[in-house]
Amino acid sequence: MGLILGLGLEGTLWRLWLLSGQRSKMAQELLDLRQEKLRLENRIKLAQSPEFLAREALQRFDLVSKDQLVFVFSLDDGND
Repeated sequence: MGLILGLGLEGTLWRLWLLSGQRSKMAQELLDLRQEKLRLENRIKLAQSPEFLAREALQRFDLVSKDQLVFVFSLDDGND
């Protein structure tokens, strides 16, 4: 009887130890998610300005504004 009780208690202690490790891991994940949420909320606030939208469009689609110059260079070495 003592052996069975000892093994049951040992299994419980093992599960408690595992749960403790999972708790600290989940606490870190929660902290990371909260930080990511704040970062995204700030990005949303920025995205509401027309200047931000124009800058993003220019960068993402390799566009230029009407007052910028574009230089095009050829990779041709001239040996035609």
